[in-house]
Amino acid sequence: MLVKKTGFTLIELLVVIAIIAILAAILFPVFARAREKARTASCQSNLKQLGLANLMYAQDYDEKLPSFNQVAISGYNDGVSANGISAYSKILPYTKNVQIFACPSVQPTPTYTYGSTGVSQTSSYGWNWNCYTPGSSPDYTSLGANVDPTRVALMTEFKNTYHTVYFSWLGPPNNLGVFQHSDGQNVVFLDGHVKWESKSGLVGNYNGSGYRYR
Repeated sequence: MLVKKTGFTLIELLVVIAIIAILAAILFPVFARAREKARTASCQSNLKQLGLANLMYAQDYDEKLPSFNQVAISGYNDGVSANGISAYSKILPYTKNVQIFACPSVQPTPTYTYGSTGVSQTSSYGWNWNCYTPGSSPDYTSLGANVDPTRVALMTEFKNTYHTVYFSWLGPPNNLGVFQHSDGQNVVFLDGHVKWESKSGLVGNYNGSGYRYR
């Protein structure tokens, strides 16, 4: 007795392959968006901790935020600053975690070296210039500044190996924003709250003082 052989025909195989390809085309973007949502949440957690570290530092230092300066120390390396101490070194004791200085969507983590001192820092996040530099105009380096702290950006993601952020420069031609999180990025404000901001909102609603107009 002959046994009839069974199997897939070429047409059936092509149909199965086409179905798999269609499902992959549908699911891969969904997975990519889910992954980026997770990275965005991780970045927000980083900035939340950095914001709290800034506020705790200010409470210990007469309500003054960490300021722009570097102290060269040969061979020094705390995981964020190397060859000396930078402002990042000042808030490191309040975090005890160098991993929160790296945004998972910005790889490699930017490194900036101050040419005059040789001190380098590695961080995905930079301060708003007006919260970081005493004597700037306007000067938001003190928690006692006459300003609404819910509307002044303190830190955000940046690129181009720079150490501070001018919010009026986030858009072209001096693009310091990374906008890696669904065409936007995270910002921690002076009161410590963190919010995702769209690229259009950041570029359009910030001026050189980092003040967000509503």
